[in-house]
Amino acid sequence: MVLRESLVPIGWVGLKYHPMEQYADLSFRFLESQWGQGYALESALACQNWARERGVPNLVLRIREDHQRSLNIARKMKAQFKYAYKESGKKVHLFTLS
Repeated sequence: MVLRESLVPIGWVGLKYHPMEQYADLSFRFLESQWGQGYALESALACQNWARERGVPNLVLRIREDHQRSLNIARKMKAQFKYAYKESGKKVHLFTLS
């Protein structure tokens, strides 16, 4: 993603489809200087809508337990918590999006 006015890159959002498991990971990352401005939520919702329009069957969010801002985005997206697990020594929460 880039800022419309300056074309300066600020982050990314996207899907990684796992065909064998029939789901897609929705992920986003932004420069810390851009946090709190709504870019992550807006782009994640747009990505979710894009996937739904194209029939992607299952969307998941994987969010580290210590990243409160991303957990807030999951809540605003009405994602459903499924379970937590450890990855590289960090607790990760898995959410599904309907």
